[in-house]
Amino acid sequence: MHRFFKTEFFNFEFLRILSTAPYGGCETGEALKAASLIKDADRESWSEIWYQQGRHAEQLAEEASRSGDAPSAKAAYLRASNYLRASQFMLNDLPPHQDPRVVLRLAKSQELFRKGVALLDDAKAYPLSIPLRDGAKVMAYLFVPLAEPRTSKGHPLVISLTGGDGSQEEMYIVIGVAGIARGYAMLTFDGPG
Repeated sequence: MHRFFKTEFFNFEFLRILSTAPYGGCETGEALKAASLIKDADRESWSEIWYQQGRHAEQLAEEASRSGDAPSAKAAYLRASNYLRASQFMLNDLPPHQDPRVVLRLAKSQELFRKGVALLDDAKAYPLSIPLRDGAKVMAYLFVPLAEPRTSKGHPLVISLTGGDGSQEEMYIVIGVAGIARGYAMLTFDGPG
């Protein structure tokens, strides 16, 4: 199998991003360009290159939005969100919030994701706040297909959650897109971890 990076972890994380291409999480050419610029085993290089890719995709999204091209805007917002998520990942194993870029990039990633899912043409996205017993709240999304349900009972629901090394936005890309296309409603949220 071809390796993009000698470092196992970098190679794995790159394949993780590349594997989202069929569902709109990356564009293969953009991902390969990033791989060609990232210095192997260099966390700063990884972070900076994915950050640049995310900002570039955001610019494409804004241009498409201004010109009235909603499908292209949606696609670019979702890619930008995923690239910014990737940009903070190699900084994320430091003590929580030690590197301020982690929180800032995750917030921007979530903002771009919300812009992208607001333009969905196959589902309606509902942001939710689920209360927990201790008073805390879990942020979630419910995606309901616009297509008619296949049964009289409505759309079956798939619940997709992740922990500390993923995000519900990523779960939408890797599970939600395919589920919605098959008539499933999707609930995504970040679990503890």
